[in-house]
Amino acid sequence: MSRELKPCPFCGGEAQLITNCLKTTRYSYVRCLKCDVQIAESNFNPEFLEISPDEATERSKNAAAADWNRRALGWIDVRDRMPEETPANNIMLHDGTPCMASKIVLVAVTDSKGNRYVSTDATVDGEWDEYDGVTHWMPLPPLP
Repeated sequence: MSRELKPCPFCGGEAQLITNCLKTTRYSYVRCLKCDVQIAESNFNPEFLEISPDEATERSKNAAAADWNRRALGWIDVRDRMPEETPANNIMLHDGTPCMASKIVLVAVTDSKGNRYVSTDATVDGEWDEYDGVTHWMPLPPLP
């Protein structure tokens, strides 16, 4: 399996695969060297799975890389495009005309301290309703 890593989905930075070998567990994760976002941790216990420690390490690396590279829906950079807005009849301006609003979407947020997280938000008249620091967004996936 190829462990070539795609660029960071948030900032486009280079990704790094990191593996830690503990006494009973091998775990790997991927982090961005530019914005330091870290996801895709994968744990394998060689004794529990009855495999060699080397095999557990390889499986952990492969799983973390595959998770990092998965781009199921795709994040959209707010500099490229904002969510589509339509008249929102339940949100009115002072003169009684409806505001323009988007559907609720997933958002990637960088807060004032530089922390990054994922939440949900919508736009109202071209501005994010709940969060400052939204860098990317994607439509909500369908319910299972």
